[in-house]
Amino acid sequence: MGLPDELIYPAPKRAGWAARLVGKKPRPLPPLAEEYLLRNEFFEARLDPTTGALRGVYTYGRRGPRCAQQLALRMPSAVGPKGISPDTEQNYTIMAADRIQVLSAGPVLGEIEVQGRLMTHQGQLAARFRQIFRCRRADPILEILIHLEPLLEPEPDPWNSYYACRFAWADQTAELFRSVHQISCRSEADRLETPWFVDLRTERERITLLLGGLPYHRRIGVHKLDTLLIVRGETARWFRVGIGVDLKHPMPAAWDFLAPPMLIPLRPMAIPVGTPLHQHLPSPQQVPAHQHSPGHQQAPSYQQAPSYQQVPSHQQVPSSQQRHFHRQASSNLAHQQAMSNQEALGIPAPAAGWFFHLNVRNVLATAWESIVEDGWVRGFRVRLVETEGRATTAQLRSLRRVASAALVDFTGKHCQDLAVEEDKILIPVRAYQYLQVEARYA
Repeated sequence: MGLPDELIYPAPKRAGWAARLVGKKPRPLPPLAEEYLLRNEFFEARLDPTTGALRGVYTYGRRGPRCAQQLALRMPSAVGPKGISPDTEQNYTIMAADRIQVLSAGPVLGEIEVQGRLMTHQGQLAARFRQIFRCRRADPILEILIHLEPLLEPEPDPWNSYYACRFAWADQTAELFRSVHQISCRSEADRLETPWFVDLRTERERITLLLGGLPYHRRIGVHKLDTLLIVRGETARWFRVGIGVDLKHPMPAAWDFLAPPMLIPLRPMAIPVGTPLHQHLPSPQQVPAHQHSPGHQQAPSYQQAPSYQQVPSHQQVPSSQQRHFHRQASSNLAHQQAMSNQEALGIPAPAAGWFFHLNVRNVLATAWESIVEDGWVRGFRVRLVETEGRATTAQLRSLRRVASAALVDFTGKHCQDLAVEEDKILIPVRAYQYLQVEARYA
């Protein structure tokens, strides 16, 4: 699939006076996807035409692949020969591609779909798979959607028999970091539990594996990692992972990859001026059970990016998630009431806007809550965590002028006053600190 004509500028055969006046015409932009190849400004991803696996992620100006990926079933007793090492490649199935096609070549999204089979060394069909590789313009992340249809069930031992998304990296000296309670920690363990990311670091380069909520991983040797997809009893069949190239801040990238930003329409709501907000809020018991349980999603089509799984109706949502929904609804209705008040005063609603802004990427906001008194929003409460072990002073900006702000503990007890400048709050943050801030509007 080619690019639109307006993006293609073929070089002139002979330079004329017009070319000398305006300079050379820009080169045509290459397509984001071609046969067995995805590319953008940050990397090239090459697929193996025989197996359909990701042969390698390459960066410009550097030789050799930096990371590879494939799917496999690990089941030593049924797949591999007897009497061999449990970590040898003979214990894994082999990928065989049946169809590779380009779904989109750009100019914004490049997408390639691979359909194939997982075969044992004895020629037995273990599973059918589909993988969709996606890259976007100006985005250093390669997204991989995975669908598995297993025919062979894994053995009862979940750490020794499983369907996995396997990663391998070229530099065996790379140090492995993982997320622990949303902070980045170095790890040498063989069995890892981390739903956010695994970061592979050298002195000059980084490869970040964005795990999309998949929590369990097994390290094989010094340069391979198995991310467990299906063990015995697992019902999910759609999965989503990503490979980030030279991401400076892996935790915010993993957060955005797992939970995309929420868009709130800026339109006034019919709330009478002066009406308390609690009259328009749903009770926690009215929260639908399927709205707040992260996990895997059964994707209806390949064009959607599955990142969540709907919870069966017989399961109950924990009360903490219901309270989070209630707080979120309170914040949204407070904003809508403020806009309704502006409409009453003849102030037009804006076309776009923002609520809060944090100026440092190593500090992450994990929870927001409006402070509502007598049905009116008087301020907000936010929890912050420093994720990379670097002390800093964060600057938090609000949509309204701030009268006062303070650090409080998680019981609400006052700890320390914070400096305030108009709509800015200056917050000193220590390495790996988890803190809570309360602010009052002017």
